[in-house]
Amino acid sequence: VSEDVKTLLERAADDETVVKPDYMLAEMTTMRAGGRADFFA
Repeated sequence: VSEDVKTLLERAADDETVVKPDYMLAEMTTMRAGGRADFFA
């Protein structure tokens, strides 16, 4: 699951227009993964 989430976040990082509208989705995935630092570090 972590790898799948990582892939989704990498895609979002490549397209900033996706990150902003899907911020709530990012928040939910962050809760599952255990912290925003893990994603954006």
